[in-house]
Amino acid sequence: MSSRSGSGHLLGARLLAGWLLALSFVSLIAPSWAGPASPAALLLDDRAGTMELWPVVTLLPDADGKITVEEAIKSADRFTLPDPANSAYATLGLRKDVVWLRAPLIVPATSDGKWVLDIDYSLLNRIDVYVASADKVVAHGVLGNAQPFGQRPIRGRSHAIELELPHGSSQLLLRVESVGSKILPITLSKVSAFHARALNEQLLQGLLTGLGVCLLLYSLLQWFAVRQHLYLKYALLITGSTLFSVQFFGLGEQYIWTDNAWLERHMAGITSLLTACGTALFIEEALGSDMSRRLRIAIRVVAGLLAACALAHALDVMDIRHVSAVMGTLGLLPSLLGVPGAVARVRRGDIVGIYFLLAWLGYFVASAIMVGVVKGQIGVSFWTMHSFQFGATIDMMIFMRIAVLGTQRMKQAMEAERREFMEQQQQVLEKKVAERTTELAQERERSELLLRNILPAAIADELKRDGRSIPRRYDEVSILFTDLVEFTRTVASISASRTVDELNDIFTGFDAIVARHGLEKINTVGDAYMAAAGVPQACPDHARRCVQAALEMQQWIADRNARAAIQWGLRAGVHSGSVVAGVVGSTKYAYGIWGDTVNVASRMESASERGRVNISASTYELVNDDFQCEYRGKVSAKGKGEIDMYFVAPITGEVPSSAPGNASAAA
Repeated sequence: MSSRSGSGHLLGARLLAGWLLALSFVSLIAPSWAGPASPAALLLDDRAGTMELWPVVTLLPDADGKITVEEAIKSADRFTLPDPANSAYATLGLRKDVVWLRAPLIVPATSDGKWVLDIDYSLLNRIDVYVASADKVVAHGVLGNAQPFGQRPIRGRSHAIELELPHGSSQLLLRVESVGSKILPITLSKVSAFHARALNEQLLQGLLTGLGVCLLLYSLLQWFAVRQHLYLKYALLITGSTLFSVQFFGLGEQYIWTDNAWLERHMAGITSLLTACGTALFIEEALGSDMSRRLRIAIRVVAGLLAACALAHALDVMDIRHVSAVMGTLGLLPSLLGVPGAVARVRRGDIVGIYFLLAWLGYFVASAIMVGVVKGQIGVSFWTMHSFQFGATIDMMIFMRIAVLGTQRMKQAMEAERREFMEQQQQVLEKKVAERTTELAQERERSELLLRNILPAAIADELKRDGRSIPRRYDEVSILFTDLVEFTRTVASISASRTVDELNDIFTGFDAIVARHGLEKINTVGDAYMAAAGVPQACPDHARRCVQAALEMQQWIADRNARAAIQWGLRAGVHSGSVVAGVVGSTKYAYGIWGDTVNVASRMESASERGRVNISASTYELVNDDFQCEYRGKVSAKGKGEIDMYFVAPITGEVPSSAPGNASAAA
């Protein structure tokens, strides 16, 4: 008992030392500023390359947003220094009103006057930039993410504009209007210096974003391989964290969701909430065995509330200020609720507990710095602006290490169980022979079932027997192709998930029809479906089977359209002839068929019409006694010239209306 108490006190002392060190680090990286009551004009020196404007900035609130630039120029004496009680260096916090910023400048005669104004915070909505000389506006530009990306003066991740400043004294006026935090890291740079800084930042963001994407892909692959839910929860965490940084540093607007006002307005709030939600679920999964049932339920409730807040923000029920308040309270709860579980791990000598405590220490410090910058309590610098991104990256890597350790332990536990099982089996081998034989038979049956789901039964048997499959030529085969009419136009108006659901429903119905008629499903490509009769098992009525299956597919689509919101049209084509069939691939088998017959069958489908089954002359000769067919004449088919084609009467006996266009055009 005393040793545990001593280790607990030692852990507490180390954590306290860590907090003190972190707070000292914050005091070093967060710039403080107490400028003069009336700052002197900033002398622009071309040799400096980049100069910060905040030391000479004064402020004029515009609560009603009605002050004009002419009034602002005449009201220079009304501009005051930012109030240190609710602002810090280069940040005014979450204030709602419009503000005017004034920076007096002096451009020496030796300067060319060409400078780039850069405000390196992408979430500002609108900034009107005015250059005034002799109380007159000589230049004006508009920045902000409310501006269409293509109309921005410099199309980059930050808000920048190239200015040609007059020699002598002038003043730079900025009218800032933004619903979120007014973070204002304003610099004037020479063109070369601006591009160098921009390139360095792009490189940094590329590296960190690339790392996040790699960790995301690795977590998904690990989940797919070991089916541990921990990796899915980690994937949610890392997705939110990476997208938050992409949004915060302007990469989303620059490369991904350009000019999408809704995403630009909501992405920061949604991703931060989803990151906190993913963190809660990850902690609950990773430390579940060391937490009480009440704590686990509490963490799940917090995760649910965070997800609900993300939805509320997406629906504009909550604005970004409410999101900031939620993140400052609920967002920190999962880590606090997980502390008992982490401490229990540390007391057992488990490195995972130490990893968690280190991750939370970094998370708290990074979050505190970022929240301080957003609220105008901590000044802006390179380190404070990147604090959350750096902290989140370290967190992601630590959490990945925790997940990997969990997987290793799971494998070790499985290996230990296997060894124990083998020892038990050796002791009672004679008694367990029958049971083991049954288990092996069941395993073999499952493996064979999996192989038969991938390949035709005969081919699967051949692979199992010989270890390979010999390609064969089949002279009497019919091939069925189907295609959804105007698929591209239809899916352009529905979501990706809806598209997949529609295709899954349709192809599942087709699979049942194909199985009922003894056809072999070959593959699907996009909205195209391909099946064949006569391979790998020969059958004399292969053409009749394919035509009957095609008619039933048309009827199935018609029945579905009667009850479904989305109306689909189907073209179907059948051709009969010879093919070569076999298995390709060595690690992921696929059964395929090749030959001119396949190409002609495809042309039959493309030359068909909505609701019709189009067959070639060779197929017609095989099925004309079984079906009522309508001769279409010679129809042009791409790459094949003119081919005799026939429409097969539908099951209902009615001829459906044709889609726009003709067979030749469709070919």
